[in-house]
Amino acid sequence: WDAASGVCRNALVGLRLNVAHDAAGLVQAATLDVTVADLASQDGSGSSGVAVEQRFEVAFLNTDSNTTASSSRVDRIVSGNPGYIQGRPVQAGVLVELDAGTNEEKIAVEYHREGLAMMAAPGTRGQCLPASKASERWVDALRTQPASRTPVQFKVDASSSCTVELEYEEFEDMTSWCSDFSRFPIFQLEADVVGIYGNADPLHAYEWVPIEVDYTKLLKTKANPFPGALVCENVVDRLDIEIMWTNSGDVHNPQPMILAIRAVPAQSNWQWRKAPVPGTKQTFTLSHTVTYIEHTLDAEDSSTYKPEVSTILPQLAYDVFYPFDILVSPGVVVRGPSFGPVALYLALLLHQLAAALR
Repeated sequence: WDAASGVCRNALVGLRLNVAHDAAGLVQAATLDVTVADLASQDGSGSSGVAVEQRFEVAFLNTDSNTTASSSRVDRIVSGNPGYIQGRPVQAGVLVELDAGTNEEKIAVEYHREGLAMMAAPGTRGQCLPASKASERWVDALRTQPASRTPVQFKVDASSSCTVELEYEEFEDMTSWCSDFSRFPIFQLEADVVGIYGNADPLHAYEWVPIEVDYTKLLKTKANPFPGALVCENVVDRLDIEIMWTNSGDVHNPQPMILAIRAVPAQSNWQWRKAPVPGTKQTFTLSHTVTYIEHTLDAEDSSTYKPEVSTILPQLAYDVFYPFDILVSPGVVVRGPSFGPVALYLALLLHQLAAALR
């Protein structure tokens, strides 16, 4: 502490523990990175104090570069440990099968650092295309110049859309785009699996669930021009993403997890509503929505565990007082435990004790 300048020198602001281990999990070395800084009080005297944020981290590094486990060093962002944190990106990637040089294939997840994402509007007017279509057909431009993305956040319902601006000449040439626009580009989620937990490991495929695309609600007819009119029927222009989640683990410290995810496409008719004049422009919208559905157990589906209460006295055998008899009724004799023999035994014991005291 420098009283003259009111500065606390070499104050601890960060601490990072680096643990190096091999493929078997044995620790090889540990190092400590310390970050210090000079902190000055607001009034220079030190009486007012100063607020500082300190950061503490632990990092594990696999030193065996000859094993598959070395890929765990790939930098990734977790969204919980293990349960998801609300507002954090949904872990996402693509399931891939790799030949590891042996007879068996390895299945892992090609991790997407940004997480699951939906379409966003990059332009000031909300256009899907970030650049000019140039000489490409507009539908080809959507394929080669995909829209920008916005992350899907856990437990945050959202919707995002972008627009395609078409000139009359482009829309009028319907035979060149209407029939082949039935499933593109709305399905470009760029991922086919999501992490069950916020810290899902890309090396463990069982920690991920597939994104199921529900085609059952699509009309049987593909996108086709309507004869004699400027209408393209059954264009898939919206994708509704539904994510089912629940809490797992201790009821006092629940860990949110994803149970399932599906994408449901929706269709509409694109119709030219403006004057059929060359150079006229009209906009059409593509959109994604995200909805979270909580799965909870009903009262009858859950039960409270009641442990057995241990008895204080040991359980006695049925014939412990044999050969004493229990007289139930005239002519009926039942052998077994009863308070009668016990009382008789205690009376005899007390009589002998009293005799001994005399």
